[in-house]
Amino acid sequence: MKRYILFIVALLSVFGLTAQETPNENAPKAKVKVIYPPIMEQNKFLSLSAGGGISTLLYDFPYGSSEMGKGGRFNIDYNIFFSRVCGISFGLGGSKLNSIVNFDDNSEYMTTIQVPVMDYNGKKTNKEGECTTKFSGWTETQSVFALETPIGVIFRAPLGEKATFLAGVGVKLSYPLKSTYEVTAGKTTTSVRINSFNVDYNSLPDYGVTTSETHASDESDTKLVSVSGYLDLNLVHRVGRIHLFYGLYAEYGFTNIGKKDKALINNVEYNGVLSSDAVEKVSPFSVGFRLGLKIPCPRLKDMDRDGVIDIYDNCPNTPAGLPVDTCGCPLDTDGDGVYDYLDRCGDTPKGVVVDTCGCPLDADSDGVPDHIDQCPYTPKNTPVDNHGCPFDADGDGVADHLDKCPNTPEGVKVDQDGCPFDTDGDGIPDYLDKCPTIPGVEANQGCPEVSERARKAFKNAEYGIQFEPGTAVLVRSTCHYIDKIISIMREYPNYRLVVNGHTDSTGSMAVNLKVSKRRAMAIVDYMVERGIYPSRLKSFGHGGTQPIGDNKTLNGRKLNNRIEFKVEFDQ
Repeated sequence: MKRYILFIVALLSVFGLTAQETPNENAPKAKVKVIYPPIMEQNKFLSLSAGGGISTLLYDFPYGSSEMGKGGRFNIDYNIFFSRVCGISFGLGGSKLNSIVNFDDNSEYMTTIQVPVMDYNGKKTNKEGECTTKFSGWTETQSVFALETPIGVIFRAPLGEKATFLAGVGVKLSYPLKSTYEVTAGKTTTSVRINSFNVDYNSLPDYGVTTSETHASDESDTKLVSVSGYLDLNLVHRVGRIHLFYGLYAEYGFTNIGKKDKALINNVEYNGVLSSDAVEKVSPFSVGFRLGLKIPCPRLKDMDRDGVIDIYDNCPNTPAGLPVDTCGCPLDTDGDGVYDYLDRCGDTPKGVVVDTCGCPLDADSDGVPDHIDQCPYTPKNTPVDNHGCPFDADGDGVADHLDKCPNTPEGVKVDQDGCPFDTDGDGIPDYLDKCPTIPGVEANQGCPEVSERARKAFKNAEYGIQFEPGTAVLVRSTCHYIDKIISIMREYPNYRLVVNGHTDSTGSMAVNLKVSKRRAMAIVDYMVERGIYPSRLKSFGHGGTQPIGDNKTLNGRKLNNRIEFKVEFDQ
């Protein structure tokens, strides 16, 4: 009963100390919505802690009494929160337990031994005798080191922007690795009575029947596994990226770790009380203070819980329960821009302009949807062909009798004479001209020809520009490649430049993507600082998604860690 009372008192003490945290008297009394601080958003922690206090063994010992000892513990735990309030914890730890066992003076311990005697016929035989040992001034110190595997539930509540209260309760399995005892002093008086002969023996030294003083130390034998319950109460404070915590702990063993397979005194051998039949039950008990730190584990956020992490989610606020594509957006089977769960015409042909309900437009109500209606504003009641236009052999929007170019390809924009537009007058019709407002050459699809000198400068820069390893910091000795590109951009003011960053596939995909974006942006920033207008520059990062070499080789990875330039033209 003592041990249960002691355990309850310890727990009440822990709760009492915690309850001293009183709220601010000036805080508003009205009920308000709790705004959780950033510390509550973390859902995974690695915890490292150490502590000390009363760490002992509780004995049910009929031959004397026991004293509590001091000890310590350490733990490595992994915490996973399933919500802002509740989670689980599991890990690995160790504890050192110490106690002192005192035998009452003249306490008697009884066991049986085999004693050789002469029978009435003079024949030597072994007889069972009752061995009684009296102790005087006998003290035994116990020390147990155990490996522990705790598992339990944890609860937390906010205490401000950078602090929270944390409570944990659970069970732990303990595996005693080493148990030792030391008899510091003591005197034993042993006698044997053989009832069958009605004889008492007071001196059989070979069998431990004598009066002696003993100093001994050895290892005790304990049960392999014990089960304990524990309670932790802690305050957690965020300091930078880590979280320091301190608090109180208590634990109590439910199982007996003593082994009763040996006699306390076996002839002349003393076995120690922990591994003998001299005790009824031995239980671990601890209560103390601990200090530690919690390291938040990085997590990949998925705020809308659609299975696509936020850094790759193009639609981060998708309604719950909707199926999404690899980009995190609701499915749009027909690709009309209206998600399936809102689309009343789910099989609209690709590229068709639709209304807010996902159905093709028919602006002139001529029965021909706008996506096939080449004349969407035909006057009412005007007969039309299959394309929704008044009859027009080449379908260019100019009636045949006015069309000077009657064989214009379908869909090509024409002037009032029915001929394709050539805005820049370079002899290449606009529908074939990639740069319709800038005179160009046919070999370059209507765009100006990039000079050989410019192409060489871009090519040299792609593999000449270098960055500090694993960063987006330019190696200054390679910036002259960028300077040559800047001079070309000044020479050709109609040039627009796209900078694409690439990496190899080594390491995290997310990290590689960020590094490639930052490297491309670093080049753009360098050029802007030297007078190139930002409107003429774009940057993109592709990570390791577009390799041109084998990532398994060093040369291949060097090829993949690159910058690529693409010239566009200002129209």
